[in-house]
Amino acid sequence: MKAQLSRMSSEIGSLRATESRERSYIEKLESVIDEKQQAICLLESSLESYTEQLAALQQEIDDEKNLLEQSRTNLQEKTILADRQIEEKNYEKFASIIGQYDNLTVGLLCYLVLQDMGLSNEEMQAVLNVKSSSVRMRLKRLKDRKKK
Repeated sequence: MKAQLSRMSSEIGSLRATESRERSYIEKLESVIDEKQQAICLLESSLESYTEQLAALQQEIDDEKNLLEQSRTNLQEKTILADRQIEEKNYEKFASIIGQYDNLTVGLLCYLVLQDMGLSNEEMQAVLNVKSSSVRMRLKRLKDRKKK
């Protein structure tokens, strides 16, 4: 019986040692699980923060794109307006110049425009690919048709 008690006592001691090791192992696993859960919570909060930052940046980009589009539209409108003003001034100038002459042909009108652009006789000759005498003759006809 003593031997049995001794053996049982030894088995109980062995079981207690195993139980102690198992509890230690379980505590370590619980600690690792807790650490990983904390890491997950930290990552989730970081992800939420990054998601919010990403959304804010995307909104800023969208706002900048809208500003860019508005700026382009404004620039196009200003350019169109400036072009119209230039066209109106050119038309007024053209009308005032033509009003000084009687019965201008298209050819004489061409010479008149080149003259108004400040081209010399030689430059008109080169642009129109004509002889110098043709330029002089057309300019004389312009002079003759000018209203007095």
